[in-house]
Amino acid sequence: MSLTTAGTRSIAANSTNSAPVTNGIAPRAKVVIRLGRLWDAQRIGVIASATYLETPMTKYLSPRAKNYYFIYELGFKLRALNRMLDAQNATFVAVEETNQNYAIGYAQFVRLGNDEGAKKQIASRGWWGLTLVAFVFGKILLPIFTYCFASWSDDLQHVNEFVRALFKQSASVFDSHPKRRNRWHAQSVVVSVDFQRMKIGKTLMGEAIKRAREEGVIVGLEASAEGEMMYKSVGFEVVQRFEKLKGMPDEVPKEGGGIGGVMIWKPEGFTEDEKE
Repeated sequence: MSLTTAGTRSIAANSTNSAPVTNGIAPRAKVVIRLGRLWDAQRIGVIASATYLETPMTKYLSPRAKNYYFIYELGFKLRALNRMLDAQNATFVAVEETNQNYAIGYAQFVRLGNDEGAKKQIASRGWWGLTLVAFVFGKILLPIFTYCFASWSDDLQHVNEFVRALFKQSASVFDSHPKRRNRWHAQSVVVSVDFQRMKIGKTLMGEAIKRAREEGVIVGLEASAEGEMMYKSVGFEVVQRFEKLKGMPDEVPKEGGGIGGVMIWKPEGFTEDEKE
């Protein structure tokens, strides 16, 4: 029996069809969404590292990524696996129906808060062995890798500044609003370059939105300038722009809102509360 990130059952979500036949070229196979499995972390790392390589954020956080690509890519693989070991995590991968072992896109979400929805998510993955493995990997092995190798590709000062800014922003946008603390939060949503513009990203986001709608909670995320338009197309709105950090490249896409920001999707009827 294979271990997945939310139990042992693979799922099929809304299917995405490829473009029709053009110039005699047959269309790609139908794309479906299934639950992620732990060994998908390797492919997730490959997709993420390749997709982010030329972005302004990577130039800021990992200026030596091309020189030490193996380390840069390995970091993505290990972080993806660390998330999947978390009982609050739900990972979904997009695959072609004819090749379901090869991910072409993925989305990693975490269920935050202490309401019934959060408890249900944790209970669905309540295997004691997973908790032990998660502790050893997240508290021992990943920190060792970060300490020994991360500085090869990363600018650790920039990384620390970025993490500090994210924590500060999270406290302002989410922690100071009690009703926003219970939420699904998108940690990473990426589609391989060869499969972009096929609405796969929207379908992956639909997994979190479906669960959030059922539980009556919001979905939160930090969007790059490149991803902002896609998130807006499925109902997200920008609630706060990112802080412009010293040394961050000014290069931004012509479309979107500049350097990106924190975005929220709200279910119908959701009402905000006052800040504490």
